[in-house]
Amino acid sequence: MATDFAVAYFFYPVLICVALLSIFAWKLKPTEPGLGFAGVGGKRIMRGYLGVVLATLVYSYFLTVMTGFSKVELGHIEQEELVAWVPPWGIYMFVLLTPFVLFFLTAVGLPLLALLSRYRLTSIAGSIGIAMVLPFVYALYTLVNPYNNWCASRLNTCVSQAFFSCAWPAILMAACFAIFAGLPKWRSEAANET
Repeated sequence: MATDFAVAYFFYPVLICVALLSIFAWKLKPTEPGLGFAGVGGKRIMRGYLGVVLATLVYSYFLTVMTGFSKVELGHIEQEELVAWVPPWGIYMFVLLTPFVLFFLTAVGLPLLALLSRYRLTSIAGSIGIAMVLPFVYALYTLVNPYNNWCASRLNTCVSQAFFSCAWPAILMAACFAIFAGLPKWRSEAANET
């Protein structure tokens, strides 16, 4: 597979990153509510990152199981092989997806979370709202630049598939970040003054 080199390259860095996130999530000193980065603080952000990593692991195994069922249906593997096929391929997907998920969380999610803190919207609902930026951008890109002839001839279907293929994982990751970070449901208590 073309992505084998990436998995081999990222395997140990992903394991080290998960270990460091786990250590920081429990060892950092908590900050007062409303203070710290994005009104959340470093410890809660690290716990949020850990939640995203766990959500990525769950999503990776979900994708692997669904791909495995397709492979059985197409005759690429036997039903009996599926049980042995899923664990290593789940790890493969996890190592492949985690760097991208953490990159987008850091590059897009945290700055938008800091912006939300100014309006007291650092919450589960706010996190899910900002997570929808990426699916909208991807759908808009697909609308402007259909990636093949099928997509160009069925533009509405293609754009909606592009949106939902990105929206469900984005919602899962944002919700897990917010829940693990201990964010309130709707609004934060006070705007970030720093």
